Amino acid sequence: MLVTERVAELPAPAIEGLPSSGGPAEVYQLEALVPSDKGEALAAIQLSTSFVTEGPQYRRMVFDAARSVAFRPGTVNGVTNTSLRL
Repeated sequence: MLVTERVAELPAPAIEGLPSSGGPAEVYQLEALVPSDKGEALAAIQLSTSFVTEGPQYRRMVFDAARSVAFRPGTVNGVTNTSLRL
């Protein structure tokens, strides 16, 4: 599993009826990447919040979600392959 976190600056959204901030908005982003055992599939768990100071409190939730990922055989057009079923 690979886990990354960062604070990014993104363009502030234009929301009708609300004043514009006039500049970029900070966003806390957390991502967990989980590869299958054989490496032919990859699951991504992502979280973004504009509440940057509270962002780290979501680490446990993202870690738990990533640990719960299970890759199981599936079929597509009658052919068995590995796929992610949530």
